[in-house]
Amino acid sequence: MPRLCGWYSEASNDSGSTNATEEEIIRNLKFYKSKGIECVNYWTDLPKYPRAAKIAQKLGLQFYAWLPAMLGLGENKKFLFENHPEAYVVTKSGIHAHETPIYGAPHYKFLCPNNPIVRNYLKEMYNNISKIPEVDGINLDYVRYIEQNYWIKYKPDGDTCYCNHCVSSFLKKTGMNITKHKHPYKVKKWADYRVNVITSFVNEIAEIVHSNGKRISADVYPGPGLSTIKTRQKWEDWNIDMVFPMIYTDVFKKNTEWIGQQTREGKVKLKLQKNRKKPMLYTGLQAEAMSDKDFRRGVELAYENGAHGICVFKLSNINEEKFDIMRTETKKFLRREARKKIKKQ
Repeated sequence: MPRLCGWYSEASNDSGSTNATEEEIIRNLKFYKSKGIECVNYWTDLPKYPRAAKIAQKLGLQFYAWLPAMLGLGENKKFLFENHPEAYVVTKSGIHAHETPIYGAPHYKFLCPNNPIVRNYLKEMYNNISKIPEVDGINLDYVRYIEQNYWIKYKPDGDTCYCNHCVSSFLKKTGMNITKHKHPYKVKKWADYRVNVITSFVNEIAEIVHSNGKRISADVYPGPGLSTIKTRQKWEDWNIDMVFPMIYTDVFKKNTEWIGQQTREGKVKLKLQKNRKKPMLYTGLQAEAMSDKDFRRGVELAYENGAHGICVFKLSNINEEKFDIMRTETKKFLRREARKKIKKQ
């Protein structure tokens, strides 16, 4: 398994199309390889994955197709947007994501992970991409509900999903009409229901990808204590090979030491799981938003608290010093691990 990974997009923005040339792709991937990167989570339009994967394979890079699940915009989701408005989430406040981006963020046109149309479309997409010979695996992103900050202040605009399908399927399962509850976010069965929606979806995708002989990773919110509440991602229950908790100090307004705390929590939660293969945990760092000093400390804390490796967002914005830091700290970690093995013998 690789130690150093990074997210890379051909597009100028995360929901746009791309016109990158083959020469540009070769130049960029060769550069990242020279800086110690072993695996790229790669974003492009669906028809262009074979080209990029072949280039990565020739360069000796592991290649994971970085495919956001619940973002309903861009070329890869054009069919759903144009033909299935009912496939998009509805918030508690009545906002329909097909018509209005959630939280005012242009790309927050979220799909409903509980809708059969969405699930079938995405399963076919991940199946087709994972069958490409040169693709090593699938990297799931946005495999979640919209983030909710209700432990600070409940936000009905971020509470999903209350579409007809979700309300009726929950009623059928539990006998409860969730729309009749004054404070639905306090109903444990409703919370658990949505957690199970995400877990079942991820595990269905994982089964498909594994059946094609490929690996699967996922980008998740930190925790999984935080992510279970915030995005319904109880990722310690997912049958995946690699997990990338996005421990972004800038996004979550936390100090650098928090990186170690969240890495440790994730490792402990995964260790408690029995009777199944546990995924490798890679600490995800938003390197572009960190000073070189904080980044070095973040990498140190990740390894000290059990991370298998580091994944950085995003490769095109990483400076020379941070690439050097990753390589140096990873070599230190591997030397320490080697000494531990010798002592045990």
